Amino acid sequence: AEEVTVSLNRRASQVMLRVEDDGRGFDRDAPGWQPGLGLASMRERVHLLGGDFEILSALGQGTVITAKLPFAPPP
Repeated sequence: AEEVTVSLNRRASQVMLRVEDDGRGFDRDAPGWQPGLGLASMRERVHLLGGDFEILSALGQGTVITAKLPFAPPP
């Protein structure tokens, strides 16, 4: 990737992290494709915190990773 954009946004009850790159991407539907340890660990950690994790990627079109986590501001 030559360019990576990272954004972190907070809404009333949620924090969203988005990482987008212009790299080579990958085809999740390709035979034998499995997420690497990094992607699998990110997904597991987000789910342990009660959040949602999404990976969007296509060959030649880069990758977008989005993690949404519940957020409760201090009382």
